[in-house]
Amino acid sequence: MFERSVVLPAIALAAIAGFAQGAAMDEDEILGGAEARIREHRMAGAELALADSAGRPLPEGTLARIEQTRHAFLFGVCTQWLFHIFSEENRFETRPEAARLYSDRFVELFNFGTTQVYWGGYEREPGRPQYDLTQANCDWAKRHGIALKGHPLVWNNIGAPRWIAAMETDRAVEAQARRLEEVMKRFQGQIAMWDVVNEAAAYEREDAWKANPVLTKAMQEMGVEAFVRLMYERARQADPSALLLTNDYVLDERYEKRGIAPLLDSEGALFDIVGIQSHMHAAPWTPRKIWDVCERFAKYGKPIHFTETTIPSGDPDGRRRSQQERGYRWLTTAEGEARQAREVELFYTILFSHPAVEAITWWSLTDDQAWLGAPAGLLRADMSPKPAYGALRRLIKGKWWTTLETHASAGGRVDFRGFLGDYRILAETSDGRRLQGRFSLAKDSPSPIPIVLRPAP
Repeated sequence: MFERSVVLPAIALAAIAGFAQGAAMDEDEILGGAEARIREHRMAGAELALADSAGRPLPEGTLARIEQTRHAFLFGVCTQWLFHIFSEENRFETRPEAARLYSDRFVELFNFGTTQVYWGGYEREPGRPQYDLTQANCDWAKRHGIALKGHPLVWNNIGAPRWIAAMETDRAVEAQARRLEEVMKRFQGQIAMWDVVNEAAAYEREDAWKANPVLTKAMQEMGVEAFVRLMYERARQADPSALLLTNDYVLDERYEKRGIAPLLDSEGALFDIVGIQSHMHAAPWTPRKIWDVCERFAKYGKPIHFTETTIPSGDPDGRRRSQQERGYRWLTTAEGEARQAREVELFYTILFSHPAVEAITWWSLTDDQAWLGAPAGLLRADMSPKPAYGALRRLIKGKWWTTLETHASAGGRVDFRGFLGDYRILAETSDGRRLQGRFSLAKDSPSPIPIVLRPAP
């Protein structure tokens, strides 16, 4: 029997009881104020001080072309289709043309990926995890400048292998903790974020008992709060530099009491980011719900990541029909794609305008083998882009992307305002020199930002 238990401290109970500070907004204010909030929270102004490699300020009148190269905000997609642990496929090897199209669409728009390490599919035989597949994912991400998060280290649903079924519950808990440590240490320095415990709020649901009775029983015996805290303690020890996320689709007090509060105490928190799932197979969220979810979890003073987002592009009743009608295929439609594009633009705009949100991950980039058989992709099964992909491109690499052509004033100074992120600058002086440099823009960037430019090829 387990002796460990967790008593929720007063700080955690107080957080559960309250919402984020600030006056509530109505739907018109949520939508109507989005652009102003985006300018306030996602942009910054600074003076740039341009100098050559000898430290001499560039002459007044120098032409400066400033181009954003990366958002600070994380716009992401799950990489499951490319590196598929359940079929043990690297699709660059098994479906190279489709993989190339998928990869090109991914890197054109996104800067963040979620790589899957579900224990049940990842280590079907003890001691034989699919490290090679994850390493291939890491190598691909590094080539394209994609930051990676691992998902999930712990899940008592499909997330544990069948070979632990014969273990006693205490041994199963230790096996789970060791597995967590091994994966984190293996990819330390390559995967900087991890969903640690997935979906603790409804850990005892029926399908969890069917899929993984031993770990579910262990969580019940130990107390889910104590189990959650133990896993985060072991994760923090395994890689102190990693960012640790909570993650759940249950967005009420159960999530707060079981998945967040056990990680809070008078010394701080054992997690770094609140993860929110937002699969909308049944119906899209209203602006009011989107904002209220952000406000509810912003009170913890941690960044919010929307970790799993789905808005299908087919029959609005497709989820019910796929469950109840034999042979029904939930396919994308022209009408559904137009509706998906509208909802995607609304959802991303509201989240991008909320100061606590730092990442949004779309779950299935393509309809091919999408979760629940839904037309859930931003791409069709043939990897052609849907209107929703185009809508996001117009936002992420258009409306929310900074390019500027201006001239330096005396002392090589340039007044600049742009979206937070990384930039490239190309300068042309009146005497024909072409120089280039790079800089990053953050809310706390110094002003002026000193930039040394070197000869451009």
